Amino acid sequence: GVPASRAPAGSTASGAGEVCPRPFSFPAVSTKTHHHLLSTQQLSCKRPVDLDVHVFSSGRSSFLQNFSYLVWFIPTQHPMLQCEWTFYLQLFGTKKDHVVQNSTYTYNNHVKNAARFVRRSALPFDAEKYTGFVAEVNCTSSAPIPALLSVRVKDHTAKTIEAPVVCAKRECRITRCWIQRPNPKSLILFKKKAVEFYLFTKLDIDCNVGITVNILWHVYPTKESGPDWSNPVNTSVLYGTKMVHLTVPKNALDYGVYLFHFTAEVIPIRSSTVLKAFDVIYVAIEKADLTANISGGSVRTVGFSESWTLDGSKSSDPDSDGGQMRFTWYCTKDWEDYKTMKFSLKNRCHPLQKDLRWITHSGPIQTIPPESLPGSTLYYFRLVVQKGKRKAYADQIIEVDPGPPLILNVRCIENCGRSIIPTERFSLSGKCSNCKPSNKPLYYWSLFSDTSKEIHFDWDSKTSTGRFGAYMSIHALTFMKPAYQSYVLHLSVTTWDGRSSSSTIPFTVNIPPRAGRCNISPHYGIAFLTKFVVKCRGFYDTQLPLTYKVILASHVPETTAVTSVAENTFGPILYYGYESTTPPSFLPVGDPYHKHTLTLHVQVRDFLGAFTQVTLRVHMKNPHKIQSLSAVFHELLASANRLSVSSAQQTGDGIRAGYLAYLAASVLNYIIDIPTVQLPQAQLRERVVNTALSISVRSIMEINQVAAVLSEVTQAVERMNIRSQDLAIGKLTEVTRALLRQRLRSRLSEEAEIQTSGILKCLAHILSSDLLRLKNASADGFKNIFSIMEGVIEIVSMGKVPEEIETLMETDYWNITLVKKEAWNITDYLPTTYTCRNCFFPIVKQKADGSAVVPNTVVATALLEFDETPFPWLGYTSDIISVVIGYKVAESTRNGDLIPMKPEKADIFLARRGGITAFNIVMGPDKTQAYTIGGFSFELNETTTNVYFQIMTSLKVTFRVLVFAGTNLTHAQPVASFSAFHNMPTVASGNGTSTADCSISGPYIVCLPQSLLNKILQESGLDSQNISVILETHYVLRYPNRKLVDVCIFNDRCLHLDGVEGEWNKDTCRIGSLTDWEKIHCVCDSKQTRQRLPSLPSSNIKFLAAKVVVLPNTVDLGRDLIADIPKNPLTLITVLSIFAIFLFLCCWAIGKDRVEKEIKYIIVLPDNEASDEGSFLVTLYTGSRWNAGTTAEVFLQLIGQYGRSKFRCLWHQPSPAFQRGSIDCFLVTTKKNLGDIRSFKLRLSDEGKSPSWFVSRAEVEDMSTRKVWFFLCRKWLFIDKNNPSRDWKFSVADPEVPLPKLDYFLINFNRRLTEYHLWLSIFAPVITGAFTRFQRLSTFLAVILFSFLVNIMFFNAEKDEETPIYLRYLRSITVGIECALLTLPVEMLIIALFKYSQKDPPPVVTKMYPKVDSRYWNNCIISEKDANVIDTDEQTVSVSSPQTGKGSQKSSSNLTEGGFFSKGRTLSTTIRQLRKIPDTEPLLCWWWVCVAWALVLGITVLSSFFIVLYGLSYGYQTSREWLIASGTSFLENLFFHSILKSLLFSAISSIRAKYLEDIRWVTQEKHVEVTNMLRRAKFKINALIFVEDLIHHLVFLSLLLNFAYPTENASGFQYSQFPEEKLFSKNLSHPSFVTKHDLVSHGSISSSAHTALTSGPGHAGNAWVSILRAGTRRERLGVHPEGRDTPGTPGCPS
Repeated sequence: GVPASRAPAGSTASGAGEVCPRPFSFPAVSTKTHHHLLSTQQLSCKRPVDLDVHVFSSGRSSFLQNFSYLVWFIPTQHPMLQCEWTFYLQLFGTKKDHVVQNSTYTYNNHVKNAARFVRRSALPFDAEKYTGFVAEVNCTSSAPIPALLSVRVKDHTAKTIEAPVVCAKRECRITRCWIQRPNPKSLILFKKKAVEFYLFTKLDIDCNVGITVNILWHVYPTKESGPDWSNPVNTSVLYGTKMVHLTVPKNALDYGVYLFHFTAEVIPIRSSTVLKAFDVIYVAIEKADLTANISGGSVRTVGFSESWTLDGSKSSDPDSDGGQMRFTWYCTKDWEDYKTMKFSLKNRCHPLQKDLRWITHSGPIQTIPPESLPGSTLYYFRLVVQKGKRKAYADQIIEVDPGPPLILNVRCIENCGRSIIPTERFSLSGKCSNCKPSNKPLYYWSLFSDTSKEIHFDWDSKTSTGRFGAYMSIHALTFMKPAYQSYVLHLSVTTWDGRSSSSTIPFTVNIPPRAGRCNISPHYGIAFLTKFVVKCRGFYDTQLPLTYKVILASHVPETTAVTSVAENTFGPILYYGYESTTPPSFLPVGDPYHKHTLTLHVQVRDFLGAFTQVTLRVHMKNPHKIQSLSAVFHELLASANRLSVSSAQQTGDGIRAGYLAYLAASVLNYIIDIPTVQLPQAQLRERVVNTALSISVRSIMEINQVAAVLSEVTQAVERMNIRSQDLAIGKLTEVTRALLRQRLRSRLSEEAEIQTSGILKCLAHILSSDLLRLKNASADGFKNIFSIMEGVIEIVSMGKVPEEIETLMETDYWNITLVKKEAWNITDYLPTTYTCRNCFFPIVKQKADGSAVVPNTVVATALLEFDETPFPWLGYTSDIISVVIGYKVAESTRNGDLIPMKPEKADIFLARRGGITAFNIVMGPDKTQAYTIGGFSFELNETTTNVYFQIMTSLKVTFRVLVFAGTNLTHAQPVASFSAFHNMPTVASGNGTSTADCSISGPYIVCLPQSLLNKILQESGLDSQNISVILETHYVLRYPNRKLVDVCIFNDRCLHLDGVEGEWNKDTCRIGSLTDWEKIHCVCDSKQTRQRLPSLPSSNIKFLAAKVVVLPNTVDLGRDLIADIPKNPLTLITVLSIFAIFLFLCCWAIGKDRVEKEIKYIIVLPDNEASDEGSFLVTLYTGSRWNAGTTAEVFLQLIGQYGRSKFRCLWHQPSPAFQRGSIDCFLVTTKKNLGDIRSFKLRLSDEGKSPSWFVSRAEVEDMSTRKVWFFLCRKWLFIDKNNPSRDWKFSVADPEVPLPKLDYFLINFNRRLTEYHLWLSIFAPVITGAFTRFQRLSTFLAVILFSFLVNIMFFNAEKDEETPIYLRYLRSITVGIECALLTLPVEMLIIALFKYSQKDPPPVVTKMYPKVDSRYWNNCIISEKDANVIDTDEQTVSVSSPQTGKGSQKSSSNLTEGGFFSKGRTLSTTIRQLRKIPDTEPLLCWWWVCVAWALVLGITVLSSFFIVLYGLSYGYQTSREWLIASGTSFLENLFFHSILKSLLFSAISSIRAKYLEDIRWVTQEKHVEVTNMLRRAKFKINALIFVEDLIHHLVFLSLLLNFAYPTENASGFQYSQFPEEKLFSKNLSHPSFVTKHDLVSHGSISSSAHTALTSGPGHAGNAWVSILRAGTRRERLGVHPEGRDTPGTPGCPS
């Protein structure tokens, strides 16, 4: 309902005032009606009103009815207090001018539940406390009906309310039809296929009548083009398709995008109107999320020693559309790692874990073995399941209970007394009894002193086990000089699961006897004849008594080595006893290679067995009487026999007898090579053997003596008969048994293993005799030899502990390698790339009694290596091409017994000794030069089995191997093809050749199976057939090469020998897959049999060898396959082209140099006046930018301190000036002295092709005061058409102000390019210095040819190397860069020789042009009036301006004397230091230029010769690669080296502030030129004056003689005689003493007389007066004519 009006609550009169009800506003009410309502309202307001009335209209009229309701409410009145309420309702007509209805209502007319008439209206009051009244109003139209409700309570209170009644008819409509979605703007919903989902439509209908609603859902699939309206989805499986709530069951729709279309139809009752609305939404049906599930919950606790599983098998895909889910397990100790999915090593769960993934990360179920994870730790496992792009994960926390504590079982194995014997090895076992191999226990040994201080101990060199194993074996002699009284061995064990334990083993060291002194007397003697005595003293020990043992050193330790022995002192015992002095004894001969020195070892032992050893040396001489040696031999042997056969034989007698027998054998060995002594060696050696047989072997020293005698007597085993050898073998068998008993009794291994070296030496002598002389071969003898070897192996094996380094027993003919390991450390894994040559890898799973091998079972293996077969009587002897290996595997019990075991499987590697067909094949380009090809052929027959060949090469390419039947390959098709790789096994290709029966595979190993070979033979129908094999790869070689590829052909068989009594068997072992050209891999399988070792009756050693089948007639096919490489003239054409270009450029460079020599002017302007007072040298620098030069006339005006000059035309015709990069110098004079120059102005004419000009800088020098001013212009000058007489003014640069960095950089960079760039400087506009263009061009020719030569040398050196075709050009560029760098020193050397060894540049010619051609000058001159029009205001300059130039203190000299100018002027004659120039520049003699030219010529000629020589042998491909490399060198030299160097140095020099003095100016050079110019000008002027004077004098004399001779007086003679006779006395005619004055006077008289006679009348008088004066002076001198003095005073007149 709509509220019609509401009386304001509490609207009551306050005091006497009245409150009128607020009128209700109508939509439209007439004026009359309005006045009526107001009047009625005013009448009701005459009394105070306090009525609470709420009026409402019922809103729209009903859809089917034509009336509406007016409803009003008043508070419910109490029955006792009811007032008389009266309501007057007035309704007005549509014309709003009359009342159509009047109604009166009282309180009793109220309607119960009147609030129902007000629909959708929130009443502002509690309806229970109000009483409602309803009035029905007829609606005749849809317009509101004005109504006025008057309320009166008795006669006291009245209230009038204006309440219009709404009568508009309301139509039904759908206000909202919207499919709900999470985001109102969403156009598509994403749902899972396997998840049920719902769609709900919000449908709002506004209607007052009953309606019928029809709802329908449609679903359409969607394609790329849009919904498929023609193919709707069957909605029968959907629930609620006719309701607003639609349910889509799971899996009802397939994957894809669907359009859900909702349609609603609303039909009002009794109406034909149908209201429609719809809405659509897209729904994407996606695959459901995977479900990851780990059984057991999110947290589990497992036991350390129990096996448990991680079960993710319940993980599922709700869609179940097929396909396998991928399971991936992860594990970490830190949950944070899963946030970044980064692996941290400290958080790994298992030592084998390399990343976050578990060690076996795939599979739904993971079984964790017991003790696999450390206890007391939390592990965070994550299972990630993935199917396609869908992923899901589940986590589980595993808590592992702590494991049991470790138990260390430490026991002593050897040297277990109260104090250890330092001369014996010290062995212990520290096994963890409850550790399993899976726990990976880590043992760590430490050595501490008795003060608990850890000792730095060299565990690698002092032990054979290291410090990280369960066993410890310390070498003998380690504690010979103990630093502490006692020690503690500390062993700690830690398993990877975190458990640890430790144990300590304290021990003391039995200190050996204190060392004394021993000596031998005499110090030298004769062998077998001199008796020697050894004396010892000073030895002390607390463990008494002391025993002395003297051992004679032998050669056995040098030729037979047992690596487990710390110091092998095997040799015959000369003395053993308690006395410190030995009885006198003979000694054998000394070592001829050591100055016949004989070595003796003296061992002083205490009671516990520790000894101190002293070494003595004695010099022995060979016996002189050889014949007496026979008697010595018999005497020695007789004494030995007496001692050995004594019935009461003591230990000392046996030792002495053994020593004497050893001396007897030494005598036989000494005289064997002496031809003068002929003794029956066989019989005598048999007697020595018989003597050895009679010596008992009850003690280890007697064993030592017997072994020493037999090793010495069998040294020349070829002189022994078979009986003697058999007797020696028998005695050695007895010695071995006795030694084995002694070893079990004493539990000390060092001394016993020393004796085994003597036994092995004797066996080596006997066995070598049998191998060298097959006639002596005896099967029984060999059987006994190997029985003795087994005994030796068992003796040495007793002293070994598991996991220690291998023990090697070496002789000249075989080696024995002993290894002890526990069964857990014997793995069945064999690396595919194993490189071992003679190695043995058994797999043992059962013991001899049939029980299973436990991890702690100790397995001892012995490997015997024979260079030659020890069974010459068996077959295949000549076919065996490998070493022969014997092996024995046995279980080592705790007491040291060896129980033989047969390995279930054994991998054995045998080194080849030959037997392979290895040869080099020629590889080269094929005839199309598209591939590298080579090949070979061999012959096969019916007996040929699988054939293998291996390609040996340094290439890493794939070879295509083609096999052909026969050798004619022209039109043949391959019968088989293979692809041989360098990093993976060869595979068959092409025709599907089967290699299943090939046992060998590997990189570059090709197998030709027997089935293929048999097929080829059958098709040929012959007994033998040639097979051709072609190797083909991509193009890597340019020339045929025989050294690059080798082929090794082999066809091996493994031979097995089950004991000495058997025969070689080819079926027991087979060829393994790791066989190659270096080694043979044999795999042997055998069945376990129970055997126990008897008392050495027979051998339990198995033997293995390999035989080969040699393939005959191997032929190299390379020459038939490789193309002939034609001669290629590319290099010759290149060299000739370079010389052609060089000759062309030479002509240009020489002409350019000549032109530059002619134009090196200091131009004197022709309009300079002689009367000018000022003279200035003006130098203008034209920039090097493009088109920087100008062809216009340039006018200059100098502005100085005292004034300015006229504009002077810098006339230079016909010589060029102002070119790009040029430096032009002009001598300019001014009428008056300008003082210091402040600035200058430039003006250009508008003539010429290039009127613009870039002025870089300028300098002006005052030639009288020698001051210089610098100007940094850096400006473009150009003609402005609007101002053709424009001029540019440049002021003097302040030398204290830094230059702009960019200007300095450009100036410096330009200078470096024009001076240092060898190629660009040739074409520079101007070349400065004496390094001419022709020299630069010649240098560049030498350098470029030298770089070409280096390139071709690289290619020649690498022509045999391989390079894939795709790397050829890259390598060429690399070679070019390297060669360009290598030629830099040569380039720098030649440039330096040319640059620093030049003579002075040619003199500078000064041009003045006294007569000027009008065609040049008339176009340049302008009147001073016109030139100075714009400068009239600048004629006066302040005199007090500061000087900005640089002065000099040196004096000036006159320019000329009557030279250029009539009035003399002065110019500078010395070089001024305008800038700092280093004095360290090298100055070489002028003849170094010749050296430079010789170097250029030599390099050019030799480089050209060798380039052509090598190049003609290259093919087209190689020549092209060389040309690329050479071009790279040229371009690098041209664009990179010099340019980058100039850029770099210019940039570096521009970093710091630079000033004018840092720029190179040419004033210094110009001063030299001006000085030279003035000097030459002065010389020319003086020469000209001299010549003119000489000519004038000669002409004058000629004229004088010509005119004087005809006027000569004939009486001149008489005239000359007359004064002499008449005027002078006779005494003066012959003076005897004439002074200088006399001569002068005499000459003067003669001259005067001559003048008087020849002169005219005007001069005669004077002449005669001179004559008279002269004569008077002579009279005064008193000169007598006869030479006598006058009687007067000498020198005075008388």
